[in-house]
Amino acid sequence: NGEDKLRLFYKAAFDCELKENQGNTQLLDTFMNYLSNSVKLCIIEDNACYDKDEIRKGMVDRYLDDHELIDYQVEIISNDACKIESKCVSQRRTPKGCMVIKEEYDTCLFNNDGSIKEFTVNRSNRRVECDYNDNE
Repeated sequence: NGEDKLRLFYKAAFDCELKENQGNTQLLDTFMNYLSNSVKLCIIEDNACYDKDEIRKGMVDRYLDDHELIDYQVEIISNDACKIESKCVSQRRTPKGCMVIKEEYDTCLFNNDGSIKEFTVNRSNRRVECDYNDNE
């Protein structure tokens, strides 16, 4: 099922961002295994696309996230078998106690074998909420 696979793909991506998982090649391999060999990952706002080798390198570079945890929800907007439109809202708590909230609208195209052919980040919004009155 494409929706389940997409949810697992998001989970794998977030696992690869937490600094505490750095050096865990199993997590990186799990993420990479969802992608076809000819995959394209495109970010519309950056006007850029990446191939599988570039994605692997980019994910290795992403193990820098020192947030304590990442909560996220994936909402399926539309699904027509080989193409799923989704919205992913993630919340990260920083060590200073701020929440980083990111909203991302994505399109995922699958090959017949279930691997991801193309993943496009259509647009994303990010905001930070800090509550400095924690000690009241």
